[in-house]
Amino acid sequence: MARLISLNTARSMIRTRANNQRATNDEIRLALNEHICDLWDTLLQVHGDQYGKALDPLTITTSPTVSQYTLDDAFLKALGVWWERATNDHVEILPYEQNRARGPSRFYGWNRYQGSIFYRIEGTVIRFQPTPQDVHTVLIDYIPPAFQFDEATADTDTFDGYNGFELYPIYMTAAELARDESDFELVDRLEAKAAAVKARIEKVSDRDQANAPRIAQRRSREWHAGWRDIEEDIDIR
Repeated sequence: MARLISLNTARSMIRTRANNQRATNDEIRLALNEHICDLWDTLLQVHGDQYGKALDPLTITTSPTVSQYTLDDAFLKALGVWWERATNDHVEILPYEQNRARGPSRFYGWNRYQGSIFYRIEGTVIRFQPTPQDVHTVLIDYIPPAFQFDEATADTDTFDGYNGFELYPIYMTAAELARDESDFELVDRLEAKAAAVKARIEKVSDRDQANAPRIAQRRSREWHAGWRDIEEDIDIR
């Protein structure tokens, strides 16, 4: 899957395509980062969340009477949250809606036989209901944010273009530089090339989805004012 391209190579490709040698390295880096994020969003949208899933889960260790915990900077989106009771013994923690965030507090702690456990992600924190009354291990399967070149990045550092898809952020960044030069005809050509790369990503996804088997998806009812048993049904897709 990997097709690595260095920051220095990307900058050179961008300058050549934009016919712009005046833009600073930092200006190019910032614009390139923006369009790398756009590429990452597109890949997740057309291939599904599992495409960007981190190999290892985030781990949170709870403290007694503490309901809220700060998430790692490497976190973008939760795919599943689990209470690790013991090795190979995991209890699913389910999300709750914002309009239930101020519901009645429960202080009996976590017990899989006493009621379900719920979570909500609010900005940079994750909040649990009921509040844990002991030390527990929580695992979060998640998607990380797109790779970013920061100010300290070396010219030789790389990002993954996957399958030639690095051309999308390169064309889009070059289009920005060409717009700065008021070369709007070149802008149109570069954006058309970027659109062609995005279309290729979507075409690959369409073929993958057409060949995908039907799956059984579990659907759980979220909690309301009190704690309710979870109802499950099977939705065949």
